[in-house]
Amino acid sequence: MGNRQSYVKLPQPCQKLLFAKISKLSQHRETCIDPSRLEISRMKKWIVLLTVAALTVFLGFRVSQALKQQAKPAAALRVSVPTVEVSKVRLGPLAEKVSLVGALKPVAQVDVISKMTGRIDQLKAEIGDWVDKGTLIAKVDEDEVRQQVNRAAAALEVAKASLSQKQTDLEILKKELDRTLELHENQLIPRRDLDTAEARYRGAIAQEKLAEAQIDQAQAELRELRVRLDNTRILAPISGLVGKRHVDNGALISPSIPVVSVVDLSTMVMEINVPEKDLVKIRSGLEANIALDAFPEQKFKGRVIRISPVLDAATRTGSVEIEVPNPKMMLKAEMFARVELDLGTRHHTLLVPREALVSHEQQRGVFKLDEDTARFQPVDAGASQGGEVEVISGLKEGEAVITLGVNLVKNGDRVRLRSAKPAATAQKKKEGA
Repeated sequence: MGNRQSYVKLPQPCQKLLFAKISKLSQHRETCIDPSRLEISRMKKWIVLLTVAALTVFLGFRVSQALKQQAKPAAALRVSVPTVEVSKVRLGPLAEKVSLVGALKPVAQVDVISKMTGRIDQLKAEIGDWVDKGTLIAKVDEDEVRQQVNRAAAALEVAKASLSQKQTDLEILKKELDRTLELHENQLIPRRDLDTAEARYRGAIAQEKLAEAQIDQAQAELRELRVRLDNTRILAPISGLVGKRHVDNGALISPSIPVVSVVDLSTMVMEINVPEKDLVKIRSGLEANIALDAFPEQKFKGRVIRISPVLDAATRTGSVEIEVPNPKMMLKAEMFARVELDLGTRHHTLLVPREALVSHEQQRGVFKLDEDTARFQPVDAGASQGGEVEVISGLKEGEAVITLGVNLVKNGDRVRLRSAKPAATAQKKKEGA
């Protein structure tokens, strides 16, 4: 048998007395607790309460911020209609101009070369020097050529002396022939002597002609050598400025080596490539306005002097040459220049503000205002003038196109005018009136 615990049940009066004793003991214990310990207990309770209150306030603030963030997109959706300004398509005059760029070149540029091979004996030109046509630029050593000229001159004198001798011999033989002929007619000498005299005379004539030919040959050789002697002097072929010097004194040169370059800057020439659509509107003599970066405050005038009849097959452009007077020599070769050609004025041209033109889906066009909606309209744009652009097709006079705010709208977006009145409201007021 297992052990059992036995409990003794007290009578009811005894139980009440026992409970009363226990209660008194508990009260007595509370009165015996240290007062400082009671104060610490109360402070812990306040700290817990304050912590809970701070956490409650923080959580409430975070929840409020989250609700505000969720409310912002909805508010943004309510005010996303962009405000724009419009302008009307108008008819007006268009001064058609074409602007192109190019480089200035001298009207003439020549590389001065020697006509013979030799060593430079004198070089008189420096870069920047002005030379007139025929001015001595350089000189090649002439000693050898001069000796050849002297020899040829002496040979010519020898040939002349030989001719004089042959002429004297011919006169003598002519007299002998006359005497022989007279004797033969008188039958004093045989025919053989007459034939001999005639042969000797004909030989003398041939010798005279040979001497004359030798003189001509000697004269030709002398002229050739004198030309070579002149070629030792290198002269300026045109008037202008020395732009570059290629050799120095003592250099060995040949006809393939330039000595200096001479440029004529009295008139400049500008060659530009003009698109074919503008080329047909350009005529010879047309005035050109020219601007240069080197002289930003000055404008220069020019005129069209030549127009190429053949286009470049690759670029579809034609060459146009413009002549620019340069009396003060201010302009230099290879200066960068901008040229503007006035092709005339066309009246009654459709014009829109330049800022109205945009690119949309690889198309160029404008946004028209259709009541309160932006509608993209492709257009074919032409020449520009100031802040306006020509419209060749796609729009009509009086149509409203968006200018300010055009980059904020898309095709089909609702918009409102800058007057702060939606276009639809304004339209309804007009219908009501």
